[in-house]
Amino acid sequence: MTRRLLAAFAAFALPASAALAGDGFEGSWTIAAAEAAPWAAETGPSPFDAALLGRTVAIAADGVRGPELFGCGGAPARQGLGGAESLFDGALDDPGRQALALGVAPGSIVPALATGCAAEIVLYRIGPDRAVFAFAGRIYTLARAAAEDPVVAAAGETGAPLN
Repeated sequence: MTRRLLAAFAAFALPASAALAGDGFEGSWTIAAAEAAPWAAETGPSPFDAALLGRTVAIAADGVRGPELFGCGGAPARQGLGGAESLFDGALDDPGRQALALGVAPGSIVPALATGCAAEIVLYRIGPDRAVFAFAGRIYTLARAAAEDPVVAAAGETGAPLN
C-alpha cells in the first residue's frame, strides 16, 4: 500500500512551500470526529481516539504540527489530486457510494496532502472547511478551526504518544 501511495503522489508532488501556499490546507484544523473505516474489522472506538479527538493540527508552508502522529514539523509535505477511487489509497470497496457518504460528489477532484510524517498520514480535503484521514482502521474528520478559537494557540504542541 505504501508503494501505491508514493506512486500516486509522485506525479503531483510539489515542494511543501509551493504545495501549501494555495491548496486550501494551510491553517489550523481540529480533529472533530472518528468512525470505523469501511475496511476495518473492528467497528468500536479505538484507543487512538482519546489521543486525537479535539486536538489541533496546524498546516503551514514549513510543515505540519499537532499530536504526535502529526508532530513532525518541518517534514516535507506533498500534494496530489485524485478522485473518489483514490481516497485512502484506494481502500474503499465501493468508492462512489462510500465517497458520497463522506461528502465527495461523483466525479469530484479531491486535493490530498501527504504529511511527510513517519506515520504517512494523507489528508483529503473534502470541503473548504472539512478534511479526512485514515489511521488504524478509523476515518478521522478534521474541521477548520476558527481563527479566534483558543485551541489554535496550542497547535504547535506534539501531544501524547500514540503507542
